[in-house]
Amino acid sequence: FVMLGEIGLILLVIEAGIDIDLTTLKLIGSRGMLIAIVGSVLPIAIAFVIAIALDPTNIQSAIAAGACFGPTSLGIAMNILRQGKIVNTPVGQLIVSAAVIDDMIALIILSQLGALAG
Repeated sequence: FVMLGEIGLILLVIEAGIDIDLTTLKLIGSRGMLIAIVGSVLPIAIAFVIAIALDPTNIQSAIAAGACFGPTSLGIAMNILRQGKIVNTPVGQLIVSAAVIDDMIALIILSQLGALAG
């Protein structure tokens, strides 16, 4: 089932990548990166602090809890943007690029957590 989930994630990111307009993405650039980092790091930090407050001895669980709160649901965001017909606007591209970066940050954290545990 893990392999099936990974395939689904890859297909979702590819689908989002197909809808990204590179010229608009170049205009967004650093602003999209900043929104993605703040939008990902803030929930991760809040969940980490709450998990540490509940159990200060279990750092790995706190990191995992933080990483679970980081990603944005790319599938839901893409569906809403398509229905509103704003995927190819600068705001739509900003949301899509921030969601992709958020997901990548969370996946990196979770993969590193797996390396620490194992």
